[in-house]
Amino acid sequence: MNRSIKLAAAATLSLGIQSAFAADWAITEAYIGGLPGPDGSADWIEVTYIGAGSGDTGNLYYDDESADAAAAGKLDSFTLNYGQSAVFLISDNEIDKLANPLLGSVTNEFNVLWTYAGAEINVGLTNGGGALGGGGDTAFIGEMIDLGGGSMLFSPVAELTYLVTDVLNDGLSTIEQSLGGVLSGSVVGVNDAFASMPIYNTGLGTAEFPFVQMVGSPGVAPVPVPAALPLLGAGLAALGFRVRRRA
Repeated sequence: MNRSIKLAAAATLSLGIQSAFAADWAITEAYIGGLPGPDGSADWIEVTYIGAGSGDTGNLYYDDESADAAAAGKLDSFTLNYGQSAVFLISDNEIDKLANPLLGSVTNEFNVLWTYAGAEINVGLTNGGGALGGGGDTAFIGEMIDLGGGSMLFSPVAELTYLVTDVLNDGLSTIEQSLGGVLSGSVVGVNDAFASMPIYNTGLGTAEFPFVQMVGSPGVAPVPVPAALPLLGAGLAALGFRVRRRA
């Protein structure tokens, strides 16, 4: 293969990788509470990194449908690699007492409810930004751009928009969003969704049995292998490299 052909193949490969990682972040899940009685958790969103290398959620901000720089809350910092996620409780007060005062902070309550089976989940706060409404809303994450003169612009990089028809009426199941933007309610055993620890909730349970379980897959976002990887293999082959397979 001559040098000009190799350079052309390398350029094509580079463009392919850049386009595959054009979007670095996605909101892959959301929990919308709000029914009568303690719901066991603050509203939350799951943020997943789908870019090259790693990304820091501490560079991002959250706001609901207003996408307002003045109202947006800065996300806590987690360094994530491709396919890794972090859950952000929509709250600006770490020491809020919710359903059970014994559980302490909102992040500790979340961990007790969802990681009782031993799973490890990155859990932080949005530090503001507005709760999500049960009748439909939009969750935005984005970057803050300094326009000068004390003016800031909230620039969205990912969103999850849902209608009331997208929210399961039981108030217990999360909303999942695929990387293609398709919404679905969480079902145990589908897309790695599982049930939370049983919680006492008279608003969602019954008088005879006031215990319920939430259903979702926080911290587990099913994302495909990056599209650049098959392209990388094809590009290397075009450049004259051979991939040796293990016996």
